[in-house]
Amino acid sequence: MPFDPLLQALSRVAATLLDDLAQGAWYPSAAEKALSEALARTGWNGGGVRTELRAAEAGVHDGRLVDLLSPAAPLGELTAPSPETEAVLRQLTRLLDAVAGCTRP
Repeated sequence: MPFDPLLQALSRVAATLLDDLAQGAWYPSAAEKALSEALARTGWNGGGVRTELRAAEAGVHDGRLVDLLSPAAPLGELTAPSPETEAVLRQLTRLLDAVAGCTRP
C-alpha cells in the first residue's frame, strides 16, 4: 500500500523539527511549549488537538509547530487509523514531548 502524501509530509516536517530542536537550530516559543504541554495531557484523541489549537495563545500561530499540527489534527479523530497513521502519530507525540520538555539556553 502506498504511503499517503499527507502522512509523508507530516513525517518529514516532524523529523525536521525534532532534528532542529536537538541541534539547537530551532527553539519553540513559550506559546509553542505551552501548547505541547497541553497536548501531552490531552493526547491525540477525539478533537483534542483542534480544541487546544483554538485555545492556544496567539503567539503559537506565528511559530513552526502550528504548521504541522493544524493538518495533523484530523488524524487523532480517526476511529481506525492505519499502521502508517499510527506511526506518524507516535512521531508527532515524540516531537511534542521533546518540545514540552525543552529548555531554552
